[in-house]
Amino acid sequence: LVGAATARKPPIGIREFDDRSWWITLSSFNSSDSTVMSAIDEVVSVISERRAELMAADVVVFDVRGNQGGNSANGQRVAEALWGEAVIEALPPLWEGIDWRVSVGNAEFLRNFNLARMVRNFGEDNEDTRTYRAFVDAYDLAVASNALFYSESFPRLPQRAAVSNPVGGRVFLLTDAWCASACLNFADLMVAIDGVTHIGAETGADAIYIDNRGVPLPSEQGWLGFSMKVYRGRVRGHNVSYVPEYFWEGSMTDDEGLERWVIELASGGN
Repeated sequence: LVGAATARKPPIGIREFDDRSWWITLSSFNSSDSTVMSAIDEVVSVISERRAELMAADVVVFDVRGNQGGNSANGQRVAEALWGEAVIEALPPLWEGIDWRVSVGNAEFLRNFNLARMVRNFGEDNEDTRTYRAFVDAYDLAVASNALFYSESFPRLPQRAAVSNPVGGRVFLLTDAWCASACLNFADLMVAIDGVTHIGAETGADAIYIDNRGVPLPSEQGWLGFSMKVYRGRVRGHNVSYVPEYFWEGSMTDDEGLERWVIELASGGN
């Protein structure tokens, strides 16, 4: 990413464009922002209600321009709404596990900042809040036992039979250079689905070390930033970006031009 430019974030939403074509904009996965979460909920709801139309559409575009991350579960929710849980669960695991470095400072940050913000934004009874509280409680037990790491594993059940792809049309993942963190995790998921074509611009890249926080230095002249967790066995390499199959040579803010280009690609142009 160059300079101090700010990512342009098109409004999150889903709409029809051209003929038998759908455009799904996912410019953030920030689960701490109630506006973002409401918009993603609406996208999931529309996909679920009109799933038959999307599965039969000629073109479906997942537009993540401006998406700098958030909660990876939000991207998975959208994918499952269209393809179904069986298709997504049949994909190879994107990583084998996560190790969280255990410390009192990390525990305080997870509870007093992350969890407190979720409670403030969504309430105690929200499903995501309850899930995160259970994680924080488990992490606290690891602190109390003087563990070095709190480990999460993500086993997938063995797939007994191939799951057919229910989406018949062309599916495109449109990225820009701002795609990072949970946006990259969404790209991991999308490129693993049969028939998805990556277009646009090269994404950003991230390390296997993630979920950062910072503490002020004793001198009060600066901050020390560090990661609280590390991915184990991640399919995408350390600091590796995604390069699209088709590059967009125009402005990433040219919505109408991008729409025309997508239709051209879908019809066999390049």
